[in-house]
Amino acid sequence: MADIDALIRNVRTQPRSVDSLLALIDLYLDETTSAAQRGVIRAAAADPDLKTGFENLYFEGESMDQPDLFLRRMIAALFMTAGFSDPDTARRIVGELRVFAEHHHLVFDAYRDAVRALPGARPVHPKRFRFLVMNGALIGTLVLGTVALQMMAEPLRILVQIGLLLAVAGGQMALLFWYFQM
Repeated sequence: MADIDALIRNVRTQPRSVDSLLALIDLYLDETTSAAQRGVIRAAAADPDLKTGFENLYFEGESMDQPDLFLRRMIAALFMTAGFSDPDTARRIVGELRVFAEHHHLVFDAYRDAVRALPGARPVHPKRFRFLVMNGALIGTLVLGTVALQMMAEPLRILVQIGLLLAVAGGQMALLFWYFQM
């Protein structure tokens, strides 16, 4: 763990150092790195300067002369930084990495799955799961609220039901806004 801390300190003091950034990625990819150590590396990689440094590694094509190593490192950098600094850039880079892998007869999904399978790698789609659970809760609120409102007197029931519908619709819009932010 002392080596990781020293490497992280070195990367933080020199966020543009190609060698330090590549060493951090290689440490993340090392089979002997534990889940806790990968968590420490991911926490360090959350720094905006480091995200930019990892992004620059891609744009500068570091180690591109070794396609399989380049692909593994860039996928690991995407995992470490949770998609670099901008989701649109990350989507574009993933698309370009897919084309790069296809051009070099590599299987992008296999490399991605290998990085994802490392102990302590991020869950596949935690945000999607939370979205589905919260969406189900909103629909359940609407259904149960509508059933419960059937016992109210007529003029009050309509007003409360309209309020319930507006609240659920507002919650749904807020949920969609939250989901598509990242």
